[in-house]
Amino acid sequence: MKKITDSGLTLMEILIAGSLSVILVVGILRLYVSTAKSYNTQDLISEMNQNANYTCKRLSDEIMQAGAYLPDSGVTIIEVGAIRKDSILIRTNPFNASQEFVIDTTTNKIPVDKGALFRGITDLWKVDRLNKLTSLKINSSYNATPFSQGVNTSVTPNQILLTSNTTIIHGDVIFAQRTCKYYLKGGNFCLDTDLNVLAENIDSLAIVFFTKTKTVTTSWKTMHYATIFVRSKVAVPDPKYVHPIKKDHYRRYSQSMEVLIRKKTNF
Repeated sequence: MKKITDSGLTLMEILIAGSLSVILVVGILRLYVSTAKSYNTQDLISEMNQNANYTCKRLSDEIMQAGAYLPDSGVTIIEVGAIRKDSILIRTNPFNASQEFVIDTTTNKIPVDKGALFRGITDLWKVDRLNKLTSLKINSSYNATPFSQGVNTSVTPNQILLTSNTTIIHGDVIFAQRTCKYYLKGGNFCLDTDLNVLAENIDSLAIVFFTKTKTVTTSWKTMHYATIFVRSKVAVPDPKYVHPIKKDHYRRYSQSMEVLIRKKTNF
């Protein structure tokens, strides 16, 4: 008679197989967690670098263009600490918006040839034939639709509305002005208000202006170029990392740039 044998798994084989499965699953989970942490760290580092790069580029672009297409004298284009101690105020005319008048008039509605160039500005400068400057304020009540920063975009697109009447004489020239205030609030790089955050997690920010002879200055009259220094940090600390100077767990990235002021440079 043929003997029938049991071909099933023994208890020992099942235990061994189960143990190997647990070890395999734990290994896979550890690899997944490690990979996820690595990706997360890289994302944080990438974001940190982008914040520093953007802050440096934004400031360098503004400083480079400061005063371009604005009157040559009698105006302070860059002011350091003018509004708050750690702020920098920069005046620009980004679209070269200007116009010389050929007729005399007294009005609070100034006609211009290309109204679109004057959008997004904060006020105007009028320069007469004696090179005297007068500041003209735009009427903020016209900011609502269909008006855009004093320019009526639908009915009279080439008309700027002021807060009060101004006298314009043949030969007078008006220049558009945009005033921007940049500052660091906590770790936020802000424009004009605390709510307008351009970049986050900026650890420190410094701008130093120099004369042609490389002397530090804070006067617009003698500014020739600037050095910008930006240091950002990751949003979340890394317990496995210790900063060599700060002795905390935040990774940091520093970037610096030298910028010539276009208004002060002869090409």
